Amino acid sequence: MNRYRRPLAMLLSFLMLAVMAAGCTSNTEEAADEKVLRIAVDSENYYNYKYADYIEAAFPALKVELVEMNPEPGTYLSVAEYTEKIKKEKPDLILTNDFQYRSLATEGLLLDLSTLMTGSGMKEDDFYTGMTELMKRNADGKLYGLSSIFEPTVLFYNESLFKEYGVDPPTGGMSLEEVYELGSRFVSAGGGKDGVLGVHQAYLNMPLDVLDKFGSAEGIRFVNYATGQMTMETPLWRHLIEKVVQLYQFGTLSMVEVKGKVVDGVTYFDENTSTLLDLYSKGEAAMTVAYYGAYPPQLDNGDIVGYVAPPVSSSDRQRSAHMYVFTAMAIGAEAENSEMAWNVMRFLTSDHMVKVRTKLGTNEGVSTNKSYLNVSTDPVMKQLFEINPIIKPSDAKSIINEMKFMESFRELMNTEVAAAVKGERSIDELIATLQKEGQSLLEVNKKPE
Repeated sequence: MNRYRRPLAMLLSFLMLAVMAAGCTSNTEEAADEKVLRIAVDSENYYNYKYADYIEAAFPALKVELVEMNPEPGTYLSVAEYTEKIKKEKPDLILTNDFQYRSLATEGLLLDLSTLMTGSGMKEDDFYTGMTELMKRNADGKLYGLSSIFEPTVLFYNESLFKEYGVDPPTGGMSLEEVYELGSRFVSAGGGKDGVLGVHQAYLNMPLDVLDKFGSAEGIRFVNYATGQMTMETPLWRHLIEKVVQLYQFGTLSMVEVKGKVVDGVTYFDENTSTLLDLYSKGEAAMTVAYYGAYPPQLDNGDIVGYVAPPVSSSDRQRSAHMYVFTAMAIGAEAENSEMAWNVMRFLTSDHMVKVRTKLGTNEGVSTNKSYLNVSTDPVMKQLFEINPIIKPSDAKSIINEMKFMESFRELMNTEVAAAVKGERSIDELIATLQKEGQSLLEVNKKPE
């Protein structure tokens, strides 16, 4: 058996009962005997790990042919290469990521799902709004795909530390700035002397990473990569930069750089480093933002864990940069077996799959189907379904070599902010330098025309 396959015993028994109750098998097995379903997916291993058990249990007679888009570990097709392969292979069902999905939708390579959904009695309102909203982010605003799960984060807090230092606990719907201001109260209460931080995010200590996170929380960026222009001379950026400098000066933030191993431009951290950096799990930080379910009700040291909805935008408290939809399912525009592809999509997003995932506790994310709210007993879950991702600008045609630019800009940002923290630069001087020298870095890192 492939080592990526999940244990099947509980899954198969529960899943088949659910499918039979739904009446899904009788109408689909005849079609399954007649045609092969060609599925475009990252790799066979990924398919086996993520989808195979579910699909095989629900459609035992279905013949599947995989179109592996990235069969070799560590090698990935570019957007253009991915698109060309889809054009050539003409798969029925496409299981992909959100980024490639948007490109395929823009290129007209996907089937509009509106008629299929209506015919199946499904409505967009049956799903997490943030998912359908993101799936419609294409040139014509139509729905070409669905995702069966989304991955929310929450603001975890250490109830024991809040009681010990006499600080009121966080509430849902705080902005990221408000979270760090709350964290500053631990500095005032003497937490710093005790080695306790008010808020800590592993890997996010240096100025560029912190400011990038603060900007993302408000839906803004340093650069417009489509035009090749710096975008930091705005009132909002000035406010955020000044706030971050103050947080460093006060001691809420500290510039402790953690260096991992860089391979092909990607930084990796070993398990030991990751464990050391997780100050929250060790009871050394009062708050952290992490994926829903990341921490148990009690830490190893006995401290009690609480959590609330994640930080939101200060300008729109119903949107957050901490809500994610990473995957997408779609049907190829030239699919020969679109009916079967839709049957599979419909099943993977069904009420029955909600029950299966809940029963198994797979920790794959939260079902986007709103029927999950009927089985979840967590009062925070309803709040999570009401918070949508921030709509970020999309640079489909970047004119900048972003990786090379960021290598240089990171050094510039970290150096200049450190100088401002020491009082060697005013905020206005800092912003002017970042804008001017950042623009120069953009010019030298433009892609060839």
